[in-house]
Amino acid sequence: MSETSALVLSTLPHFAAAVPLILSGTEPAYLATILASSTLSVVWHLNKEPRGYLFYLDYGLAAVWTGADLYYAFKLWAPSILLLNVLVLFTNALTDIASCAGGFDRHTYSRLHSIWHFISAAKAIYVACVVAAWSVEGYN
Repeated sequence: MSETSALVLSTLPHFAAAVPLILSGTEPAYLATILASSTLSVVWHLNKEPRGYLFYLDYGLAAVWTGADLYYAFKLWAPSILLLNVLVLFTNALTDIASCAGGFDRHTYSRLHSIWHFISAAKAIYVACVVAAWSVEGYN
């Protein structure tokens, strides 16, 4: 499997974070953020991660998604959401550092970043479940 294919395929589980919000019919802005950010990440990886406008759009929307997560962490007083976001940001930084140790290696980057995608997707699914449950239970 090519590095690009691995990165694209490992990005797809992020879309599963939309399911709890779709099923609950709640938080449409958060749902739109998840779908837009996930779609843009797929497009960015399909284009072999160019450092142009796609890079800034992808990272910009990822920052918006993280900001939304932090908003819910404080609104719901859910320290687990905050902790998981810190963990995901930290592991992303570690994959970048490890990929560049001794010079950038695309194969190492692809493997490590694909693993990071699964960690990030698990966090995203968890947060979406917490947010959907809170919205359905009427704690607005």
